[in-house]
Amino acid sequence: MRTLISAAALFAAALAGTTASATDMHYRYDNAGHANTQTYSFTVAQTGDVTIYTMPSTGYYESTLGVEVNGHVIDNGILPLGSSSPDFHATNLGNFNAGDVIEFFLNVYDRDAAGTYLGTYYTDVADNADGLNHIFANAYPGEPWIGVPGGIFLGFEDTTTGDNRGDNNYNDYTFVASNLIIGAPIPHHPIGGGDNDSAAVPEPASWAMMVGGFGMMGAMMRRRRSVRAFA
Repeated sequence: MRTLISAAALFAAALAGTTASATDMHYRYDNAGHANTQTYSFTVAQTGDVTIYTMPSTGYYESTLGVEVNGHVIDNGILPLGSSSPDFHATNLGNFNAGDVIEFFLNVYDRDAAGTYLGTYYTDVADNADGLNHIFANAYPGEPWIGVPGGIFLGFEDTTTGDNRGDNNYNDYTFVASNLIIGAPIPHHPIGGGDNDSAAVPEPASWAMMVGGFGMMGAMMRRRRSVRAFA
């Protein structure tokens, strides 16, 4: 009997260790201290429900979450987030059509007695008044042992440059969203305008057109040379 109890205890300890380490798997932001330069868009994968699951986070402020669909706010302040948010809590946002564009935004409040409003940060950097990227996103493999399915992991940074409590860890409010796809990156233009320093990489279709164009030019040049030879 004692042997069985010991075996059960070891199994429970191993499972607890796995669960603890699982919440820090590779899907979280791994470049803390440096602002995330990647930007994103999010679309509904297939017609049906979109559900979010709160994840453990380390935010200092208190916040609430809002949701826009195709540019229209459908929910605002749907969850109290921060130190009071329950981990792995599921919230169904509703039923959406495949291809609908989803944008999340975080309303941030100070932890003072008045609950002073500090700002709102969007997953689309173009909508942020400070022009900064406040979101990190990554594919999430799913952790059934904590009741969270696969989806998209999103982590907010709730402070701006110059705030001594800002750490750029994108772990101030985190959640997993089901039935979403990370879309093409949204072009990021720093405050002051101008294009990105790096040139845009052509898409496959553009490459095909370019290669085809070069081939046609080469054929024309060879034909001209042959005509001159017979002249």
